[in-house]
Amino acid sequence: MADATPPAPPRKKSGAAKWILRLFLALFLLIIIALIILYFSIDGIIKSKVEAAASSSTGQTTTLSSANLQLSGILTLNSLDIHNPSGYKSADFIAVPKTVITVKPSSLLTDTLIIPDITIDGLTLSLEQDGLKNNLGDVLAFAHQQSADASSKPAGNSEAGKSKQLDIGKLTLTNVKVAASGFGVGQTFDLGTIEMDHPTDPNGRLPKVADLTAKILERIAQQVAANPQIPDALRKNLGNLNQIIPQAQDLLKNPGGAATQLKGIGNLLNQNKGQK
Repeated sequence: MADATPPAPPRKKSGAAKWILRLFLALFLLIIIALIILYFSIDGIIKSKVEAAASSSTGQTTTLSSANLQLSGILTLNSLDIHNPSGYKSADFIAVPKTVITVKPSSLLTDTLIIPDITIDGLTLSLEQDGLKNNLGDVLAFAHQQSADASSKPAGNSEAGKSKQLDIGKLTLTNVKVAASGFGVGQTFDLGTIEMDHPTDPNGRLPKVADLTAKILERIAQQVAANPQIPDALRKNLGNLNQIIPQAQDLLKNPGGAATQLKGIGNLLNQNKGQK
């Protein structure tokens, strides 16, 4: 009986197939490493972006102790401090111990951040008088100018224009306090809770960081003026802040007239300086 033909040996993979497989595995490994690096560095990236955005919107140096983004989309900002303008005694204009932001993770890679909820807890504003002008009026005028730039210039043409749009469902400021000094008083006043539903820029579009900053400062200024606990002496010494707000609102609704209207706001501030 003839011997059975032995089975053919298995074919060896070609050299090209081996190199393709190795290249695929190497690329996959590099992607995994990049994602791991991004995961562990994302908090630092967010921290620097928040500091830069707040500084650009207020014109003041801003520091943030830490930022933590969870995979669920909960972003926590700890100890946000916006420094005072030059010439004022207090170190910080605004101090915020904690901010919790709910973000739709997929929107982080788009031009519009979808934010169902923002809760800013414990914001304390140091309201300081310098002659007949005050730091709130100074920063608010600057913030309105930046907001006008953000509304009138397309993305990429200015620092304000580079900011992403914010699609915010609800913004809540809890335990808001104003520490007043230089008005013949030295007291801290509780403004309670401030709420905003679906905030927009003055033209009804989704806001950018500069728009949101101006809106928050404006609401605080209005709360200060309306609070019955605020002494009359303090209210009177707020200077021309109530004139600055309407002019700034007109400016934001009509960016084309920005130069003329900003000059008017500047004149108000300069008048206050001259009356010190």
